Amino acid sequence: MPSEKRTDPDDGVAYTFDELLDFYKGKYKKKALQEYWDNECKPTKRKGKKEASPDKATGKSSKQESKVCTHCGKTNHAKADCKFKDKECNLCGKTGHLSAVCRQAPKEGANHEKKVAPKKEKKQKDPYDLIYTYLRTKTSMEPQVGIICGSGLGGLVDLLSDPTIVYYKDIPGWPVPTVAGHAGELVFGTLHDGAVKVVCMKGRFHGYEGHHPSKLGMGPRVMKLLGVEMLVVTNAAGGIHKDFVVGDIMAIDDHISFPCLSGLNPLVGPNDERFGPRFPAVSDAYDPRLIDHLMKCAGELKLTKLMRKGNYTQVSGPNYESRAECRMLRMVGADAVGMSTVPEVLVAASCGMKILGMSMITNKVVFPDDDAPPANHAEVIGVVDMRTKDMQELVKLFLKDAMSISKA
Repeated sequence: MPSEKRTDPDDGVAYTFDELLDFYKGKYKKKALQEYWDNECKPTKRKGKKEASPDKATGKSSKQESKVCTHCGKTNHAKADCKFKDKECNLCGKTGHLSAVCRQAPKEGANHEKKVAPKKEKKQKDPYDLIYTYLRTKTSMEPQVGIICGSGLGGLVDLLSDPTIVYYKDIPGWPVPTVAGHAGELVFGTLHDGAVKVVCMKGRFHGYEGHHPSKLGMGPRVMKLLGVEMLVVTNAAGGIHKDFVVGDIMAIDDHISFPCLSGLNPLVGPNDERFGPRFPAVSDAYDPRLIDHLMKCAGELKLTKLMRKGNYTQVSGPNYESRAECRMLRMVGADAVGMSTVPEVLVAASCGMKILGMSMITNKVVFPDDDAPPANHAEVIGVVDMRTKDMQELVKLFLKDAMSISKA
């Protein structure tokens, strides 16, 4: 209310808002005084509160006769006693006075904006450094071999001795799989009486789960930081080659990736020199010496009849391919089709790793005029379960001498 009086906390004198405006005219803006009135001045009690009496000779109150503080522009105290003496002027940035008495103060009605120091951008920590640091709190092992397990192939970790399990959900920034058959564990262990040190991804990430392409290469990049020199990637795939049957194991000797060719490539973006050059070559990604060694190991295990070589082609998924798409894939040279693996291979090749890729043929794709049931994930997992033991024995024997062969 216009007639309401409130007490100025500086001198204990009661004023109406209009009286306050009149007294501080030219020193403070109306908006600033309104905030001071609302937040600092307390309502005056109707009884027992005395106001400052005006001087009979001048008609001015004792407050108006007080010396003006050259720091804040108020009366009844010296500059040395001013509670605002350490405040910084919003106009010129200097201490020793407030904006109300600043010589650089704008004229009445000018835009009086407070100077705000620019905020310093907080430097974000490198996600790979965070992951590496966390994993080093769980194990000091420096693995030589990395294994990425495809759908249902997580049983490969059963090969490892003295395993240390780190759950994906506990690793900072590490995606968690959402697909059946992908457990979500990073397992460290050894093979062949400790001669081969291994880190195994029990579950991978797929683009169809909504992950950014760069996330699909996170596993091999972290493995590189941990010391991995060789990567074994496995997957469940649909058979396109006319001679392939369900249960076959195909050694990948080349690949086609429709997602990566269309720009959904894990190497897109600023290049990190820790993980290889800007323009890596991948024409020699799959080491033929390792493929020959795998075939030799299969012969020793009497698995030769299951073994195939061929081109793995990646599509985005998550749907299985149409009949016409399967016909097109055969025409472009695909022998097997799946929804993963190539992004990991691209990153691993860029990192300079030796690579072996293996596809378990879990279903035959359906071509035009085929009288066959459509593919389904339950069928895929069922075939994997049937061949798990063979795959385990093959990988175990392969890794016994793989490191020495790759360095020959």
